[in-house]
Amino acid sequence: MSDVKQKTPRVLVTGATGFIGRALVPFLQSRGYHVKATSRSRHADMAQLPEPDADIKTFEKLVEDCVHVIHLAAIAHVMHELPAETYDKANRLLTEKLAQAAKNKIAGKFVFISSIGVQTGSVREGILTESDDNKPERDYGRAKLLAEDAIHAVYGQDKRFTILRPVLVYGKGAGGNLARLVKLAKLPLPLPFANQTQKRNLLDREALCDAIAHVLATSVTDGETYLVADQSAVTIADIISSLRQGMGRKPMLVPFPHKLLELAANLAGQQKALQALTGPLMVSSQKLAQTGWHAPRDTKARLQKMTKD
Repeated sequence: MSDVKQKTPRVLVTGATGFIGRALVPFLQSRGYHVKATSRSRHADMAQLPEPDADIKTFEKLVEDCVHVIHLAAIAHVMHELPAETYDKANRLLTEKLAQAAKNKIAGKFVFISSIGVQTGSVREGILTESDDNKPERDYGRAKLLAEDAIHAVYGQDKRFTILRPVLVYGKGAGGNLARLVKLAKLPLPLPFANQTQKRNLLDREALCDAIAHVLATSVTDGETYLVADQSAVTIADIISSLRQGMGRKPMLVPFPHKLLELAANLAGQQKALQALTGPLMVSSQKLAQTGWHAPRDTKARLQKMTKD
């Protein structure tokens, strides 16, 4: 454990009002850290994150009273793509400026929350590891990869940073595809996913918070990049069943030919959404586990908590 952790230093957290940030701030506080929360929008109780075009001195002023920086803030991937320039400015340029300010002003570590989208699209055969080639399929993933490259360029031989690439993160209040699955699970109807067997790894939000705290306090992770995922992989049938069990309901799943599901999705213009929900994407977080972090094994039980009152 690093010396800076023992001194309970001040940590800057960007994106503190987002889905992950809302859980990370109290998690770090429970570990004894002092948190300086920031957001892109104005909030009376937190600092405002500068615009990407702001000069480096503005970013230095933001970080200079902190020991560590955890950078969560980003424009997230959405079903309808935004212009590439929007992702580049918010996800690459902002990261580069913040990393430069951190290198110049802080004594501790810069932790960047990247994305699995740096390495792959929503579907991939086999088990993905850090040694596999980076093949982003969307502008979001490409901007995140450029942000990672910028961090490496800024820090050079200085290894006071860690990059995490989480898979899809779940927990109460999750948006995107998980919000869509919760809506499906709430329907009082049987769903046609009983024979969908392709598996993917998800990541519990609390587990991601734990991974962030782990790399913050573990010097062996300096200068490294890690995939982060629950250990157990699940099918869409597992996910729907778990969500419904959390509501106190039966799974109510029926078998249905995948080809017909694809046809229906094509007619509704939802091919990519179906792929993202039913296709395979298995990821190994063994590299991070070798540093002492423990990936959750009970994904189904944790999914149930999403829909429990």
